[in-house]
Amino acid sequence: MNESSPAPTLSIITICYNNRLGLERTFDSVRTQVSRNFEYIVVDGGSTDGSKQLIADNTDLITAHKSEPDRGIADAFNKGIALSTGSFLLFLNSGDVLADNETIMHLNSALSQDIDILVGDIEIGGSKYSYRKDLHWQILRNYLPHQAMCIGKELFISYGLYDQSYRLGMDYEWSLRLNPRLTRVARTPRVLSVMEPGGISTSCYKGTFWAYHAARQKNGTCPRSISAFITMLFIAKRYCGLSFRRLLRN
Repeated sequence: MNESSPAPTLSIITICYNNRLGLERTFDSVRTQVSRNFEYIVVDGGSTDGSKQLIADNTDLITAHKSEPDRGIADAFNKGIALSTGSFLLFLNSGDVLADNETIMHLNSALSQDIDILVGDIEIGGSKYSYRKDLHWQILRNYLPHQAMCIGKELFISYGLYDQSYRLGMDYEWSLRLNPRLTRVARTPRVLSVMEPGGISTSCYKGTFWAYHAARQKNGTCPRSISAFITMLFIAKRYCGLSFRRLLRN
């Protein structure tokens, strides 16, 4: 980073709805960070399971928060973006945790005004996943780990917020708008977050892949027939993979 340039600031955004136990794990991982050079935004969708009280009990950790009904995940993300003041945003959903207590310290040293997005690795169910270096493959499916990305806030100003009409795959749809800026994506070979298994995009994988299809059509990145074929191919692949794992467990 150029020493004459102002250091980028980091906002961590957590959204939640009736996931108190998961939210507590997320809070614990944020609280134990060695570096305190970040702001923490929490958006609750009007939970009734004690999440609101947990948020109230952790106001020393939280910079800003909001608890009210929303119109879905995209709406909650957008509320978090509106509350944030950082130049880079990290979305850490309730139940997800930062990889270790030096994650924020590493991010603050890796972030630069010369990049738009910093992507790390993510751990799900004990397995580590790395993003594809050639992001041209992004038109096929989502290879960017949302919970392991620091996104420049300016991108949301330039390319818009998440599309609230998407119940699933809103981060993928948003990424397809960024083709002109994909050269300013940097990678760090480090696990940034551990994702809670069984998230909605995983458990509703058919709906997620069809949301990807709709996103490709909206952004004109792939002919409809080819996009539909790709969608059915990925659904079949996921179904076979899940079936095989169930056989191994039995």
